[in-house]
Amino acid sequence: MNRPPYGAPDSVSAAPAAPLLPLVFDGRPHPLKTVLFLLVCAAWLIPGLFGHDPWKYEEAVSLGVIQEIVWHGHWLSPQLAGEPYIARPPFYYWLAAAFVRASGTRLPPHEAARLASALCMTVAMLSIARAAHALYGPRHARLAVMLLVGTIGLVIRAHEINPDLGFLAGYAIALWGLAQARATETNRELAQFGIAPDLRGGTLLAGALTGTGITLAYLCRGGLALGMTLPLLGWLAWRRRAQAATLLPLLGLGLGLPILGIGLWMWAASGLPYGGGSADPAWFSAWWGQQGSRTLVPWRWIDAQADLAFYPSLLCWYGWPVVPLALSAGWDAWRGRLGEAEVRLPALAAGVGLLVLGLGTVPREASALPLLLPLALMAVAGVDRLRRGAASFLDWFGSMTFGLFCALLWLGWAAQLTGQPARIVEYLDRQLPNYDARFHWGPFLFSAAVTTLWLAAIAKSRQNARRAVLNWAVGMTTFWLLLMTLWLPYIDASRSYRAPFTALAGAIPTDHGCVASLGLGEPQRALLEYYTGLHTARVEIGRGHACRLLLVQTHGKAAASGAVQGRILWQGTRPGDRDEWFRLIALP
Repeated sequence: MNRPPYGAPDSVSAAPAAPLLPLVFDGRPHPLKTVLFLLVCAAWLIPGLFGHDPWKYEEAVSLGVIQEIVWHGHWLSPQLAGEPYIARPPFYYWLAAAFVRASGTRLPPHEAARLASALCMTVAMLSIARAAHALYGPRHARLAVMLLVGTIGLVIRAHEINPDLGFLAGYAIALWGLAQARATETNRELAQFGIAPDLRGGTLLAGALTGTGITLAYLCRGGLALGMTLPLLGWLAWRRRAQAATLLPLLGLGLGLPILGIGLWMWAASGLPYGGGSADPAWFSAWWGQQGSRTLVPWRWIDAQADLAFYPSLLCWYGWPVVPLALSAGWDAWRGRLGEAEVRLPALAAGVGLLVLGLGTVPREASALPLLLPLALMAVAGVDRLRRGAASFLDWFGSMTFGLFCALLWLGWAAQLTGQPARIVEYLDRQLPNYDARFHWGPFLFSAAVTTLWLAAIAKSRQNARRAVLNWAVGMTTFWLLLMTLWLPYIDASRSYRAPFTALAGAIPTDHGCVASLGLGEPQRALLEYYTGLHTARVEIGRGHACRLLLVQTHGKAAASGAVQGRILWQGTRPGDRDEWFRLIALP
């Protein structure tokens, strides 16, 4: 009996529809599964977007660029605290600034900007689901999303004001397009089952998605996007070189849209005729010299601080649990127990991504976010073939891990209110002195309800691989919800710059004139403008010599004591911060 190919739709396999009851997590459609899936996604995505101040590093810097766009009109030439900012192209900042403009006074600017991150994550989740659908069939779409949101490294970064999330969304769209092209090729095998696939239409959609994704990824992250996507497009073109008629739409749109979109932005940003009123040719020249031209110069592709071992070692915890599942799928494919063709695209994407990031970037944890997408796609292929013992271990490990972490969160929260156990209270007081914990019924009842529902779900859990993946994702969501309800006031008090910078602004005389700064980092400069509207003249770049006030940032209070001579008007730092110390000095 001929077996349908692995990516064949369910109509070919003729699987019987699942009954409404009992609820079995086997990948078949069920209304309650859809509701549960949407609830988990919403519960994972929404908490953390509201209710706290911007935190460093990425949030502060990104907010600094966004407020320059909204307040000063630097749409085509991003600025940070009054100085050119060329580290990133501006598309994500445009998107966040549009949300800030649209929200008006209904939301604080930093919360409105986080809506851009929520949109990027929604696009990424939708795209990864469609990519899994194209590669493996409809039974695997939701599974890909559960694997992605369950990764340890994504949960914090997904709720930041961070241009890497724009890159993640664009890369996910590109992977969806490439998976669609791969599925179009696979559909040729369906002719033996009486299905006549529309190859040209499928390739046209694949090309449009791929080109759009590459364009958005480049406009959020620069040449790194081309290095991670164009090799995959070339590989698909080489595999289908014999079918030139169906290949042309894929290559035409996959390459033409990025060239058009990137070219239009460069033309506008460079200040050429009719390019745009806010263009700054000097900014574009600086960006092209440091970032843009790097794509065209092969000997600049390798970063001087590159470390090939950094990202593989980081993924050991950052990409859990998709990394072991992806490795298992790769092993099964190599041994012939799994369809190798379906795993090949995400495996190649993960390999290319590791190589490009390892050679072309400064080692940085947030840069590993795009690697989670192909790894999640690869892991999807192996979940249903996971051995029962491995599935049981994943389920047990997730339940024990998140059970322990959630219990510690509840215990620490109760210790803050009751003063017992004393050792926990002493530890928390050392981290954040003089913090006054308050009891609020709303967060308490919500957190108690979420924890109870999670415990009930675990108690009725059946031991299978899909349920283990769901339990892990729900455990991660529960842990994140507790952090963003019970512990959000404590975390925000320790990470917010609002209190010290507001006190600093109150110490500045009304007739101060300009304020110079020494050692002030990018996040601090951005948040100083956000809370006080103050731009400092940096001594490091030869400015501020005529200023009568100097703001100094040093590492620790002791280092600040002898930094600059003058009369101290104010000094301080964030509560519990032992590293950064700020001092406002009236120069003699």
